[in-house]
Amino acid sequence: MTLGPSHRALLVALSAWCAACDEADVVDCGLGVRQEAGGETYCVYAPGSGEPRDVTCPRAAPVRIDVGDTVICTTDRNAASPGDVPPDVCAGCGGDAGAPCPGGRTRCGDTCTDPATDPLHCGGCGIACVENERCAGGACVCDGAFTTCGPSCVDLSRTRGSCGACGIVCEAGFECCDGECVDVRSDASSCGACGEACELNQICVAAACWEGNDECLDARNLPVRPGAASYDPIAGLRQSSLDGCTAASDVFYAVTLEMPELVQLEASTDHGLDLQVARLDGPCGTTAAICTRGPCAGTGTTLTEALPAGRHLFVVEGGDEVTLRHLAVPEGVIVGTLVPPASFSVDASTDAAADVAGSCDAGADVGWALATCPSFPGGTLTVTTCGAVAPTIPARLSVLSADGVATCGFTDMRCPMGSNVTVDLPAGAGLYAVLAELPAGASGVVVVNGTFD
Repeated sequence: MTLGPSHRALLVALSAWCAACDEADVVDCGLGVRQEAGGETYCVYAPGSGEPRDVTCPRAAPVRIDVGDTVICTTDRNAASPGDVPPDVCAGCGGDAGAPCPGGRTRCGDTCTDPATDPLHCGGCGIACVENERCAGGACVCDGAFTTCGPSCVDLSRTRGSCGACGIVCEAGFECCDGECVDVRSDASSCGACGEACELNQICVAAACWEGNDECLDARNLPVRPGAASYDPIAGLRQSSLDGCTAASDVFYAVTLEMPELVQLEASTDHGLDLQVARLDGPCGTTAAICTRGPCAGTGTTLTEALPAGRHLFVVEGGDEVTLRHLAVPEGVIVGTLVPPASFSVDASTDAAADVAGSCDAGADVGWALATCPSFPGGTLTVTTCGAVAPTIPARLSVLSADGVATCGFTDMRCPMGSNVTVDLPAGAGLYAVLAELPAGASGVVVVNGTFD
């Protein structure tokens, strides 16, 4: 049979249609996820892969089935409802699990997510990172400037329990400011809180900024240097308006300590006046200021205290000259002040022991401040750990003076683990530390007895 032009055109059209049928086995799903099941091809268009409701099914998979927000296009011309979709194509399609997520993402409830970076589903659904953590590589890690300390991520520049390094705890009254423990009760650069600086000429007292004492009290700075240092009076004595102080003319002094110090301030006069030396715990001109009398009386008086690092203010009432003596001692070591000529018996727990620079041994020390008054005639001091209570731990005694001279004790063979020390004290005011030096790891109570001859 001879084919005419119309017959040839029909064959070409049939060939094209058959070719299209052959292409149905290779379906291009575009933005959808292509899956095979039961010999049929399925294109799944889930939320996040485009606009599912605007999906036009490809010609090779023309049958459209809508399941909630998900569109499924399939080559199965007999499919008419979600029930005709194999469960392994869309697990729980139309239920809680939702449709498969595109691009290798994971479905967690109604959300398609990447468990490698999602902090709410890090490494798996429902695994949430905590505060200061981020999700990286499917694991929760500390974020940015935060550091792992135990189970938590902390900012070492601001965390009181890990300040500057894990486990470094700031004491009560101190805050962690830029990785250092700062006493916000008295630090003018961080007064009350980190970074809250007082203005120029202001001081920080009780975590609040006050007008500077250098201006309102004409306070004279006393440089702290080893040993004794005398200072002449200044002109323009002022009348005190501080609550609790006398009405005598006053001279005000300021001392700035860079470390804990045992300080003795001695005042003297040629006028026979009754002197008072006081330390100010509050700002000038307010009732918060407290006056504390020194232990000595007469034409010369002293004030002896173990002071922490920081700025301290003193007032000498009716005096002409002051002498400053000091010893650098660890805070908490000096536990009391002894004033001769009375004999004494003191005890202290060794729990707070720390090494005192300049003492006889390198071991930890407990100690007592020993201050003599300007009227002290001089004499011999004998100190011993032997007495009514025998020592239970060995403790070598020593006496350290403000000029840096240490007199070391010796072992008393008549008293097991006992020690004695004898030192001549000069007349007049003086500052000393009586120290009991302990072996490493010692614990208990040390009893020290002293007499003056």
